[in-house]
Amino acid sequence: MNAGGHDEQQEQEQQEGPHPLEAAAIMAAGGPEAQAAALARAIPGLPAEWLQPGHQLSAEYERHLLSYLINNMAHHARLVMNITEEERQQALAIKAAVVAEEDLDEIPDMRYAQLAIIDGDDVETAVDRVRHFQLFKDEYQLDDTAAQGSHVMRKFFNQHPNTVLSVSYNAIDGNYVYIYDQAKFNPNNIQTPDDWNTGLLYCYYPFQAMSPDLFSIRQGCVFVGECDGYDWTVMNVDVVRRLWDEVFAVYPMKICELKCFNSGVVANLLLSMLKPFFPKDLQRKINLGCQFEGRLDTFYAVPTWEVAAERTLEEISSFLQRRYTNEAQFVL
Repeated sequence: MNAGGHDEQQEQEQQEGPHPLEAAAIMAAGGPEAQAAALARAIPGLPAEWLQPGHQLSAEYERHLLSYLINNMAHHARLVMNITEEERQQALAIKAAVVAEEDLDEIPDMRYAQLAIIDGDDVETAVDRVRHFQLFKDEYQLDDTAAQGSHVMRKFFNQHPNTVLSVSYNAIDGNYVYIYDQAKFNPNNIQTPDDWNTGLLYCYYPFQAMSPDLFSIRQGCVFVGECDGYDWTVMNVDVVRRLWDEVFAVYPMKICELKCFNSGVVANLLLSMLKPFFPKDLQRKINLGCQFEGRLDTFYAVPTWEVAAERTLEEISSFLQRRYTNEAQFVL
């Protein structure tokens, strides 16, 4: 763990280049020429002979690049887990307040750091979050592990097919993006205690997956919803409100933007009914009526729904693994 001023940390990040996930995202994003050009910009000091613009990337190139990424992974892993001295002191204050409460269990140091990044000096709010999730953990059998997270996500995908279109890392803006199809999620199907357990844990684990390190927590997340086809048959304010109260309103996360595509009367009405419960800063970040040619799912259900869902589940599992590995290793 390294500590230092905010300006010093930003300067170091600029000097050392992006997280390896950015390179991985770029590798998957375009053709050979785009890959070569993007990598040349993204990774400082990348040997020129590794780049072959206009030609298919060779197996030798890919081996060299993989070796480069592996050799630098440890350094970048430390970089994205850096914490400023101010954040560290805030995290220690939150930790001391939690330890002082006899009925609260201690949590991993990374979570104190996460609370400090989101809540700053507001120790009371941070402790309230800890208290809430301790009760949540007991009531809904939350193990808080990558294994349970992967299991819950697969179970939710089976119960609510085609709801989650993508959970991915945006290399351009350096944040995570959650893309979903509002019309495919029917809250009326959440009825039994097991349904609620799955639904609530499903809400929790993607937030963990999109907060795998302190850099990502600072950057925040973007939510993109496809609302075409959302109608009265899949509208249930009570269920959505409970999901909000139990997880969304309490999890320490910076939401950069909520973009709703093709939102009609019903989707706009639902958000208008929920909006008063949202914090004012989040209310300003909701963009209704975003337009795009066609539905978003046509770009993500490729080549088939089944393959796309499996790909998304694998990505979520890898993000969760990073999150819980960092939790186990980080010390204030």
